[in-house]
Amino acid sequence: LLEGITNEEKFYSYAEVVANYYCLQYERMMSKTTREQSYRQARQVLWWFCRTGDTYLPFSLSRIGQLTSLDEDEAPFDHATVLHGSRKIKDEVPSVFDLRQDIKNIAQTLGFNFGKHGRKYVTTIGTQRRKESEEEHATA
Repeated sequence: LLEGITNEEKFYSYAEVVANYYCLQYERMMSKTTREQSYRQARQVLWWFCRTGDTYLPFSLSRIGQLTSLDEDEAPFDHATVLHGSRKIKDEVPSVFDLRQDIKNIAQTLGFNFGKHGRKYVTTIGTQRRKESEEEHATA
């Protein structure tokens, strides 16, 4: 599905899949002026996919915010908003079954294997911190 296309094209493909999955209007999901919870959560899921696991895209947080804002007349989402939104999803995935199922289904639509309970999508930073913590406890 995503072979042979640029990272920006992948981003917009992710966005279309997320909007279609949640039955949302693509243009409204990609607008800063749309603050309804369903659109906000869909954007956060999109940002999480862009920053995590096999679906990672090598963009800065600011660039992700710029790509999300289709309307040139409005300011793009800033890096802090993208960071907060993607962290919110990361924190909820382990404990919110419906969200975990949504992400699993979206990942499969994109051609990725979500893995059992989403563990495949733990960020490398979280994995490194967990390893360091385990090493500290083992030596104590």
